[in-house]
Amino acid sequence: MKKIIFSLHLGLIGQEDSGKKILLGYLGKESIPINAMENDTNQEEFQKFIVVYEGIPIKIKVYQTSDLNSFMNNHKFINNVDVLLLVLNLYHLNSKNEYRKDDLERFIKLFSFKGISGLIGFDVEQFQKGNRSSDFRISRYNLIQKVKELDLMYCFEIKDDIKDVKELYQILLNDYIFKLKISNPELLDKAREYGNELTKLRAN
Repeated sequence: MKKIIFSLHLGLIGQEDSGKKILLGYLGKESIPINAMENDTNQEEFQKFIVVYEGIPIKIKVYQTSDLNSFMNNHKFINNVDVLLLVLNLYHLNSKNEYRKDDLERFIKLFSFKGISGLIGFDVEQFQKGNRSSDFRISRYNLIQKVKELDLMYCFEIKDDIKDVKELYQILLNDYIFKLKISNPELLDKAREYGNELTKLRAN
């Protein structure tokens, strides 16, 4: 049997406390174990995960940096980007100002980006057992306005680190697979055969 697996390149932008570690942690739990960490010559790390979604095996390669400029500075080491996610901590009131329209336009031009894009606001303190350190946070309205300003496809507000994150990935992967169905439906059917084998491997 021919091993057919699709590749999804994910750009994950955000500060260390933005909540992006939660996104990576969820992928780690849902993935089939592989050597996940590699480093390039600039010490910009990327992680690889293999997931089987709707029977389709997908290798998700995650490039992460703290800001768009750092991401663009390492474009020589990044082949392409299928999904771009901008992540922020809703309790950092100025964090939405870190994402600017002109930086995003340069990113789109540099990578000829026509993929899936979204802004993710993490209610980080919602996940913590103790009391909130502050009642001041970026509102849902301001989050939506930022998405409109940047002309992104999706806006996510994450309050549950399991249910909401699962729904986020379902939306992104459904979009990705829909594009595959249009471009190469025959190859997609063949990939399901290998997907079934990987599912059995994980079950064991």
